[in-house]
Amino acid sequence: MSRELHPNEYFFLFFFFFFFTSFLIFAAVHHRDWGRGRSLPETREMKRKRAYIPDEIIFDILLRLPVKSIIRFKSVCKSWSSLTSDPSFLQAHARRSTPAVIITEYRTTSDSPNFTLHPVLRSEDGSSGSRITIKAARILPLTLESVSFSLRASCDGLLCLRKVAPFSPPSCDYVCNSLTKEWFELPKSSLRCATICAFYYQPAMKEYRLLRHLLFAGDAGYQILTIGANEWRQIRCTFDGTPSHSLLSHVRKGPPPCCLEPPVSMHRKLHWFSMDSPATTDGLIMVFDINHEKFGQLSVPNICRGQTHVLELEGKLGLSVVASAMEMDLWILEDYEKEVWFKKYRINVQGIGGMPKGIRSKFFRPLVVSDAGEAVVSFYGDLVLYDLKRHTCFQIEGINDVLGDFYFLYKESFVRHDFFKMGHQDHVVFPTAAISS
Repeated sequence: MSRELHPNEYFFLFFFFFFFTSFLIFAAVHHRDWGRGRSLPETREMKRKRAYIPDEIIFDILLRLPVKSIIRFKSVCKSWSSLTSDPSFLQAHARRSTPAVIITEYRTTSDSPNFTLHPVLRSEDGSSGSRITIKAARILPLTLESVSFSLRASCDGLLCLRKVAPFSPPSCDYVCNSLTKEWFELPKSSLRCATICAFYYQPAMKEYRLLRHLLFAGDAGYQILTIGANEWRQIRCTFDGTPSHSLLSHVRKGPPPCCLEPPVSMHRKLHWFSMDSPATTDGLIMVFDINHEKFGQLSVPNICRGQTHVLELEGKLGLSVVASAMEMDLWILEDYEKEVWFKKYRINVQGIGGMPKGIRSKFFRPLVVSDAGEAVVSFYGDLVLYDLKRHTCFQIEGINDVLGDFYFLYKESFVRHDFFKMGHQDHVVFPTAAISS
């Protein structure tokens, strides 16, 4: 089945066509005796130079291609297959990967969720008007007979899934990479009142970890699981400095679940916005230092109340604050140490033609902001692509109408992890297909 090529693939093919044509011309001019119509002998060294393309150039070109293109080009030759399997290439490609938005769609024919990957940026196809259509790449549903899975968290291309079997508690949690088709079963837990509030990477130890909050544990209770370890470990609620009464209250209550409000990881710290009541202005940003495993806080502008969410904005910590039914302000933390906030953008979605027909979500918030200044915004269940520089907005079409409140950021990654080699379970079968269009 034919499909439209990615713009980077056009560039890739153009480069090789230009390179090949240039060598043909060079060979015709320098290796032909035009007067006699005879070909001059070509040495082995001349053949090697004619066919040689520096590895650095191939590395840089392949690095810019999407995952699907790399999968296709792995079969071109052994050297390309070896290059795209090299750990340094996989790490570099993962760092360049652009975040996309995962939306959980529940089909009417089954209770099992179907995870659908939506791209962040609009393709330059000349589309006009107030609506654009985005083709979704689909991560196949992970189901096993009457067993269903729910998506709990996402980090660097890894998905944390919970298997829920009817009338068969406790549930089982898994970490998988749908691209490499690898998965790992996490240690079972008898705790039902535990909420996963973060899935993050610990660079000092080079480990992926889950942080969960234990509900009804008297005082605040938190546990950390290193992916690949056999059990969760309890951590003490220690603080960076003397905690305020408000911080103690928020830490005891716990951050929001990761499936509702994923934290922003920055400066080797996790950040959540926390507020006791939407009508008050006692909100703060709860901070968790992933190196020292201590809690802290950041102050927020006094305007923050009601729908306020943390996000990454232009490489810094940001806040979205709903200003009206169709307007939202984006604040940026210009100075992290001095806690200096600055209101930088206002999002106005009136251009999409009014409120959505069906209110399927209570959230009005940006899900991700690209480096180019385009924001994917959840507008009470609809998705809107807003250009922060041109102040234009487009309603995103081509997705299922049945959307919920659960959104996750996802970065495609081929990176191999040792913990996938540690677990082997024969009683669960995951689909072997990765991502199909």
